[in-house]
Amino acid sequence: MLESLFPLGDVKPVDFTTLEFSGKPNQYLVCPADLCAATPHAEPPVFDVPAPALARAWAAVAAGEPRVALFAEDAAALQADHVQRSALWRFPDVITARSIVLSPETSTVAVFSRAIYGYADLGVNRKRVTAWLRRLGEAVARYPP
Repeated sequence: MLESLFPLGDVKPVDFTTLEFSGKPNQYLVCPADLCAATPHAEPPVFDVPAPALARAWAAVAAGEPRVALFAEDAAALQADHVQRSALWRFPDVITARSIVLSPETSTVAVFSRAIYGYADLGVNRKRVTAWLRRLGEAVARYPP
């Protein structure tokens, strides 16, 4: 099986407040500017739901994607790590998302998606995060808390 040729390896937990980029272009960060140490590629939207509801919606979006598995979760921090493998070669990419409380009824999300192997990713991580955020907005609109 190709997964055994390209293991996930030792993925360290992400702390968005101290996150630093690797220097490779195979990563993409969406984060509120006042949270992340690294300069994000984009700012996330604000959602009209409490942060725990946003975390549940994110989990549903991730679960609906092909070749995705949850491999770590910190429920108290509303943070989860998923791995998505490429269709052909089964290269793993790691997607870390954290729901962030803005107020009792509003929240946002920080998302860091990165390739484990290789140097460039042809924009795969940017496209993934953009698509998942769009689906997150649709999920929140369909199933408000």
